[in-house]
Amino acid sequence: MAYDRFAQPYDTDRVLNPDKTLNTTAYAEYSPLYIPVSFVMTYLIAFILTTAMVVATILDHGKEILRAMKPRDTEDDDVHARLMRKYPEVPGLWYAAVLLVSLGLAIAAVKIVDVKTPVWALFFAVILSFSTVIPGSYIYSCSGNVASPNLMVELIGGSIWHGQPITVMVFKTFTVQWLQSGLAFTENLKLGHYLKIPPRCTFITQLMAAVVVTAFQIALQEWIFSAVPDLCEEDQRGNLTCPDVKVFYTASIIW
Repeated sequence: MAYDRFAQPYDTDRVLNPDKTLNTTAYAEYSPLYIPVSFVMTYLIAFILTTAMVVATILDHGKEILRAMKPRDTEDDDVHARLMRKYPEVPGLWYAAVLLVSLGLAIAAVKIVDVKTPVWALFFAVILSFSTVIPGSYIYSCSGNVASPNLMVELIGGSIWHGQPITVMVFKTFTVQWLQSGLAFTENLKLGHYLKIPPRCTFITQLMAAVVVTAFQIALQEWIFSAVPDLCEEDQRGNLTCPDVKVFYTASIIW
């Protein structure tokens, strides 16, 4: 939660223009932004984690990554790889088709809904997520924790689109979700590798699941918004106060 100089929850309506961009004059007249020490420490650790993730991957696994890029006949296959050779790999065109369709839907979304996000920001999000998927995969495989660079993405987005919180958070959402989806898909491919599930079956299953879950989540979200009274309010009867959403909202204020 972010606070103003009166120790009250920060009222963003007082510092935003009608188009949801920052009004610097109103901001100066109202109050600077204050966040708790716990939030500051979380941000500190997150910034350390982002750079440490990349550096550790290069130092500890750099040679391994370069060796994996060489032709496969330079290293003997283990028993799992030899058994999986019986199944055809997923063609690169399948991945390219999913990327193009996903980008097309994303572009349509930012054009149809007025989120003030340029199309090139989506391509930039793809580049950022792609550049962190290998370090993120190593951290995830060793620790079981997803090292998401969302703070660094917020910093980059806030520097490019200063005073445009909606644009920054849309950019962050696409970058982080593409990275996390890539990690989840890699995890499932690895699990399928050890269970001897054909890669194409895993690919098709993941694709179908993504479509079904997306439709179900949207329908469920719309139902909750219409059926649950006082959703996300502090005094909500069922304690549906949306803490994760409030953290996301606070980040939009900060950056």
